[in-house]
Amino acid sequence: MKKLLSIAVVYLAVYFAPSNQAIAICSNTLNQSECQDFRIVQTPIPLRSMQLTETTSNQSNTFRVAIACVPLPGTGISEQCQDRIFVERRKTGQVFELKSECFLPWRPISNLRWNTDSILAFEQWANPHFVKRYNVNVVNGKLLSVSLLTDESNPVN
Repeated sequence: MKKLLSIAVVYLAVYFAPSNQAIAICSNTLNQSECQDFRIVQTPIPLRSMQLTETTSNQSNTFRVAIACVPLPGTGISEQCQDRIFVERRKTGQVFELKSECFLPWRPISNLRWNTDSILAFEQWANPHFVKRYNVNVVNGKLLSVSLLTDESNPVN
């Protein structure tokens, strides 16, 4: 019973007038079993040595976050890569990577943004109709929430 309550999902439809499409937002508070392997690990790879597709700094400019398309091991082909998220602590130059089995290695990551000085948000689309939105506290290394968003046809009369 307790597990069923922790899996409860609330649906909210948000309509966008120009497209006449509905987005169903599944507000899913992070339960104990979801993304329990999430961690932020230090890496020796400097950001300046990577091909970065998106970068942004937090409000106080103490952290910089970037998406890097890292070549897949054993391929030797730069076109075959996977998006990974790296955070640089500006003062020390230390670089950390966000890791979790929840991240889909074959799908792109996008929309990096800082909600606050320490809370980073980003999205990963599983397909054109389904996205996971993550919120991470980079200071204490905790995954705060995962929201599931799906599109839903809104028939036009």
